[in-house]
Amino acid sequence: MVEENKTLQSNLVTTSALSGMISLNSTILSNSTRIKLKNLGINTKDIKTEEEGQAAIQEAEELIAENKKKAEIEEKQRKAEEDIHYRLRKLAREMGYPLNEYEPVSKMLEKMTRKIKELRNEQQNETAILKFQKHNSEYQDILSRYLKSQQAQQKLDDNLNTMAYYNKLYQEFKLQWQ
Repeated sequence: MVEENKTLQSNLVTTSALSGMISLNSTILSNSTRIKLKNLGINTKDIKTEEEGQAAIQEAEELIAENKKKAEIEEKQRKAEEDIHYRLRKLAREMGYPLNEYEPVSKMLEKMTRKIKELRNEQQNETAILKFQKHNSEYQDILSRYLKSQQAQQKLDDNLNTMAYYNKLYQEFKLQWQ
């Protein structure tokens, strides 16, 4: 019986020690987490626990994904703007109305609007009417694409501002409960 008590006590001490080690290990920042944090460019000096490290990794990865998505959308917008710019200059050349290629698209559109109005007023024969209709149709398509592009940019800006606001609220909430 005495031998059984010693064995039981020994097992309890071992179990207690292991439990303490497991608890301690879940609060200490692991090497793999430390490496991930450093690879993400996060200073590990202020991060003490595994939980804090994982939270920081998740935040960083979300921010990276957000920035990547933003960059992809901006690239798509830039290409759309280049296409609009190209088509607008091409139409202007066809109409005999060269535009300054360094002007912003909005200024080019203003000038082209005036030129289209002039052409509409100058329609005198069937050839001029057909030419005007062709140019006007192309112009309307370019204008429509430009306006859609501007709307998409505005939506992107609004969404990013909303995301930034929610991230700020989340950070403030997180700080309150730490």
